[in-house]
Amino acid sequence: MMKMSRHTASFWHSKELEVKFLQLPFTTEKFTMTFILPDAKDGLSLQAPIEKYLNHKEFSMRKVRISIPKFSTEISLDLVPFLKQEGIKTLFSSSADLTGVSPKKGLSVSSLQQKVLINVTEKGVEATSATYGIMNKILQSVDVPEETEDFIADHPFLFVLREKENDMIIFIGQFVG
Repeated sequence: MMKMSRHTASFWHSKELEVKFLQLPFTTEKFTMTFILPDAKDGLSLQAPIEKYLNHKEFSMRKVRISIPKFSTEISLDLVPFLKQEGIKTLFSSSADLTGVSPKKGLSVSSLQQKVLINVTEKGVEATSATYGIMNKILQSVDVPEETEDFIADHPFLFVLREKENDMIIFIGQFVG
């Protein structure tokens, strides 16, 4: 378990959902890591789609005592189905125009993989992606005079790595211990 630290962070305790949300920015502020901790120790079955709560108006900057376990997780994703679903189809067909990459005609992309590694340590959170090239440490916060909230992740929780500008979820994971 990471030692407890006190930071200013974007925080929201939803009584309705019975969960605490903690958003920590990366130094570029282009990305955020959101931790979603159920109030009940066995309460990780969120029925609501969490995406709609990641930008909720109830988030506010608060002083938060944070304790999150150290962990690492890695995932490899095939991006072709996602990109085709988003309308990028020509790139994967024989009619692709890749003359800017190679003078050869008839080239197309057959596979596009993304590998994401998330590493949470006492120094912060690092997220590395082979296709995005993200590698930033979470920005250390300054204290603000306000009552302190607790975010003690001593039971299963969810975590979400999100790119803010396009509101794109890069990775959703679950920590169970």
